[in-house]
This record gives sequence, C-alpha cells and structure tokens, in this order.
Amino acid sequence: MHPSTRNLTLFGLAALLIAALIGFALTRQAESPGMVKPITGKNEPGQAKLVDQSPLETAHNLSNVASTGEEQKLAAEAVRIADHEVDIAFASALQQAQLHPPAENAETKELNRRIRFLDSRLQAVQEHVSRLTKLAANPGTNDAHAIQQQLGIAQARAALLQDGLDDAKEDLTRAGGDPQAQIKQELEGHEALQHGSGNAFGWFVVQADILQR
Repeated sequence: MHPSTRNLTLFGLAALLIAALIGFALTRQAESPGMVKPITGKNEPGQAKLVDQSPLETAHNLSNVASTGEEQKLAAEAVRIADHEVDIAFASALQQAQLHPPAENAETKELNRRIRFLDSRLQAVQEHVSRLTKLAANPGTNDAHAIQQQLGIAQARAALLQDGLDDAKEDLTRAGGDPQAQIKQELEGHEALQHGSGNAFGWFVVQADILQR
C-alpha cells in the first residue's frame, strides 16, 4: 500500500474510533439516542430498519483495507466500540418501543383484532388437544380409535391456527404496528452475523440494566 494511502486509512480509522467513542457516550447519556429512529407506526418502503447499524458497517469496511499491524489493531478496536454502540442502541430502541407503542391505524387495528381472535381460538383448541392427549394415553372404556381421530383433527386445527396467528403477527410487523417484534428480528440478525450467537435476549437484559443506571 502506498504510504499516503496507508496514512489516509490510518487517519480514517482513528477518526472512526473517536466518532464511535463520542457516539457511545451520547448514546449512554441521551434520553432518545440518535441511532434509534423514531417509531411512527407507519410502514416504510422496503421495511426500513428501526436501528441504524451503519457505524458497525463502516468500521468493518475500513477494517478490510487495514494492512499494517497498527492499522489492524486500530481497526479491531473501532469495530469493537462500534459493535457495542449498536448493541446499546438496540437495547434503547426496545426500551423506547415498550414505553411508547405506536398509535393504531385502521390497518393495525384490524390486524390486532385478528391476532386476539386467533390467539383465543388457538388457546381453546390447545386445551382440547391436551384433554384428548390425556384420554388417548389412558382411554379406559372410551373408544381409543375415535379419540385418536379427534386428537388428529384437533392437532391439525391447532397447526392451522398457529400458522394464521404467525402470519397475522408478521403482517402487523410489516405494517409498523409492532416495532418491538421488528427490532427483535433486527437484533437476532445482528447477533447472528456479529457474534455467531442466537442468545440475543440474554444479552438484552444486561444492556437494559446498563441503560437504567
């Protein structure tokens, strides 16, 4: 790498590290962190992300061009700090979504009504499945074949209701009516890519505690 290019890269990494430190401090102190986009309850084109992960993306991009040991060390530190900044932003976004849920519009109101109805029906069918399962395990004087048939039908109904409920919840998330679900989806993707772990919510409990201090 040409000396001038290497110096430019080093300068960029240093600037990023400083910016990440400032951003992290502001995230800790601000009531509504700048990285957390306002929750409007409206569906944005392309389902825009609610938490800005660009500082981490920028840090990764710059680390790819670091060549010397000094540059790579600085790049790794910039990635670490940017990653922590994004983690804090996720925790804050979830906290804000819990405290300030979006107002319902006609679409989300209907979706919420459908979710409540499907959830109620699913619980009733699951209770029926439970009763039939117990009977099937010890039919006694009852017709074991008839019980098994009823159990199969009830299980199929429960599966259909669960699919419908899952679809309704996804529709609500796409409509902007459940920002918590969208943020959790983004968090799971971030954790899988950055940390190779699906235990995102155990992490969140720790970060939420940090925010409350």
